[in-house]
Amino acid sequence: MIKERTLAIALLIAVALGAFLFSSLQPETGSEQARLDGDSAVAREPKRIRRQPAPAGPGELALLAPLEVGAELAGWEVRFIGAVDEGRLPVVLSKGGEPLRLEIVLASADAPEPPAATRRYHVYYRARNVSPDEGSTLARELARVIAKNGHVAPPQGMTTYEDAGRDPWAEGM
Repeated sequence: MIKERTLAIALLIAVALGAFLFSSLQPETGSEQARLDGDSAVAREPKRIRRQPAPAGPGELALLAPLEVGAELAGWEVRFIGAVDEGRLPVVLSKGGEPLRLEIVLASADAPEPPAATRRYHVYYRARNVSPDEGSTLARELARVIAKNGHVAPPQGMTTYEDAGRDPWAEGM
């Protein structure tokens, strides 16, 4: 009986010690991490990792030719041309460190009024610190490029504004 009791106590101590050692190996989270960092009691939000859109394929590049990454559009540098994502073709421009995202979708009578359009496409923009006039000007310049490629079929997956799914850039550029 004494051996069983001693064995049970030893097992209990071993389990408690193992649990303590295991918990000390886990990374700190929330307010405990803030306390350890000397910050206020308010826990920091974890960093969100945004999905990087895929680069443009042949269909997207044909629609935008001769525009390519590194080229200039109305004094702005083309920083990224993406593959159609959630129905939209993204083109990211930059000037003086300010990004501007242009989005190309198929034209539709039910869509909100776009700043620029061709017979087949609507061009919208998203910018943080760019005036609406400049955003509209850049959308019109991109529409001029697209209009010259009117013979090119829409890239696979492109939809109208209404049919496009969630905005993959809702959290920023």
